[in-house]
Amino acid sequence: MPSETIQSNKHWYRVLLRVLTLSLLVLAHPGLSLGKKLNITSNPPEAEVQIDGQYVGTTPLTLEIHGNEILSAGGIRWKNPAALVVSKSGCTVHRSAITRSFLDSKDSHVQLECYRSHLDAGFQFLLKAKFVDSVREYERALELDHDHFEGFFNLGMAYMGLGKYREANKAFDTAIQLKHDAPEAYNMKGLACAKLLMHSDSISSFTEALRLKPDFAIAYVNIAEQFRVSGHREEALNSVERAIQIRPDLAEAYRVKARVLEQLGRTNQAVTAAQQAFDLEPNSAGASLTLGWELDETGQPQMALEYAQRAVELNPNLREGYTNMCRAYDELGESRDAVKACQGALARSQSDPQSLFYGAVAYEKLGQSRTALVAYRRAAAAFKEDPEPDEYALFLWGNACFRLARFQQAVEHYEKAIQERPDFAPAHLNIGVAYIRLGQREKAANEYNILRATDSARAQTLKRLLDLPFVGASLKQESKNVVTRPSVSQLSPMAIIKCNADCTISFDNTWKQPLFAGRSQSFPVVPGKHTISAISADGRRSWRTSVVWEKNSRKEIVVPVEPKTLDVREETERKELLAEIAQARARIDANRRKTADVSSARTRLLINRGSLKERKRQLQQRAESIVNQIKVYEVQVDPELKQAEHDDNGALKSCSQGGGGNDTFSALKKAADTTACIMSKQSAERHRQRAKEFLMEIDKLSHELYSLTKPQ
Repeated sequence: MPSETIQSNKHWYRVLLRVLTLSLLVLAHPGLSLGKKLNITSNPPEAEVQIDGQYVGTTPLTLEIHGNEILSAGGIRWKNPAALVVSKSGCTVHRSAITRSFLDSKDSHVQLECYRSHLDAGFQFLLKAKFVDSVREYERALELDHDHFEGFFNLGMAYMGLGKYREANKAFDTAIQLKHDAPEAYNMKGLACAKLLMHSDSISSFTEALRLKPDFAIAYVNIAEQFRVSGHREEALNSVERAIQIRPDLAEAYRVKARVLEQLGRTNQAVTAAQQAFDLEPNSAGASLTLGWELDETGQPQMALEYAQRAVELNPNLREGYTNMCRAYDELGESRDAVKACQGALARSQSDPQSLFYGAVAYEKLGQSRTALVAYRRAAAAFKEDPEPDEYALFLWGNACFRLARFQQAVEHYEKAIQERPDFAPAHLNIGVAYIRLGQREKAANEYNILRATDSARAQTLKRLLDLPFVGASLKQESKNVVTRPSVSQLSPMAIIKCNADCTISFDNTWKQPLFAGRSQSFPVVPGKHTISAISADGRRSWRTSVVWEKNSRKEIVVPVEPKTLDVREETERKELLAEIAQARARIDANRRKTADVSSARTRLLINRGSLKERKRQLQQRAESIVNQIKVYEVQVDPELKQAEHDDNGALKSCSQGGGGNDTFSALKKAADTTACIMSKQSAERHRQRAKEFLMEIDKLSHELYSLTKPQ
């Protein structure tokens, strides 16, 4: 017993001695260790790893640490290393110092910031219309990778959403430099140039997009719009017809076609095109807006109002919808509703010139002259801020100046509108009236001759104004150029005229310029005698036509503008005429109500037709979806049944094999066969159940498909 104890102690002494020897060896040689591992990973992987400027490999990477040395799998050693660098193209470079704590770590994970994550984030923000966040992410992505087409293209899209069209144009330019054969980039560059009013550059970009992709329908629509706004209406019509030929279901093409046809004077065809756009997209606010506008252009304000209201229902923030409602209410004589509609438009864009103008018209009809004049001034100032007004905006601008008695400015705007659209009958009429106010009767007569060939009703209106006797008397001394008023230094007394209606005062040949006085206005008078040659209001001539100011006098003249006193015969004729007018008005009102009812019924029919069409399209889509689902399920039924049959055969085979013998091996084999039998049966049952579920789904979908497609 003592000898065994001694032998055991000797064994443990030898083990202890070996451990101490190994420890001394490690202490004496610090380069030796027990093979400690250093794992370097990164997200994303396959990043390049360098130690002290020397290439090691790509992540994920495992290195060995022996004391103060790092050893690679290739046998390269770094003694007392100082710096680790992990880099990847399109990612930020990661640098870290190799310290004792770094060497003691079991794993070194590097999170690289890469452009791809920022691109993905920018795209998600772009889908959610969070354009500021999208721009931030894309700009960071492009800092990490300067040569990425998708990044620059989507950055341009985000800038377009923010209305920063110059920045968008630069982004699309860079995208095109990276990929010269991308028609979508040229198309978006064209849109950015269009927003910047760079029409020639815009047309060039759309042309290049179409060269690269001849069937690019939306590019044809965009170039048609640029041709339209730049005055090339026939080219615009040809382009939009080409877009419709490629894609007959493109509603935007019909909307642009409607605007082009309207400017070509083909208003009935414009209504047809707008109706086609509405039929394609009955739930589009833009389609309803365009159809309403074109109906108003053809003299159907009631239907125009209904479509404008529908546009606002579909998009409550659509400013143009409220503006069109205001215009239609003005034409229907419903001035209070017109004011409310224009206030709705101005709440969404407080400086919209058309809304200001239509609102001023409504205020004027309500007798609120001062408010109307303020609105007219605001409208004129707002039109002035428009960098590129179209012919209709120029026409309304001229109307605002006319209401403010700025006749010369009105003429200038009417002339520009006519230059844009030579057959613009309302502009020809209004410029003729403005010429009459300025005493330029020959020019007014020329406008009358133009209207005779294009619009006989407006021609007769202008003819009646030309034939008024007081006009010649009041403006008989007008020469080719209007004489300017005296300078302020020549003026001393102030004349004050008050009218019981808005009146126009014309002086004798020492003054030479008509004056719009309004209800009450003060103006300077040249020293000496001055005689009013005519006072008119609402198309009537005052019976008090001679008012004299004495030299250096200061007077206030109240001018009642009233009808002339009639004799018995004239009074009888007046009453008969008034009776005829009342009957005519009653017939007109009855016809108007009847037309309004028919228009409303037609509008409701069209809207219901559009809804039914949309419902039919949805049912068709659902039916196609059901058929596709049935096909998917049918394909899966047979494999499930075959697998169930295979498992049944396996179960039968396993269950029939009985293990012979009583030894342990036979018992284990029997237990294994029993287990296999049970599992095969369970598997077969699961496959049969899945096949049954597929058949039930097919049956359910078939019933739904029948209910969708059966005759109603």
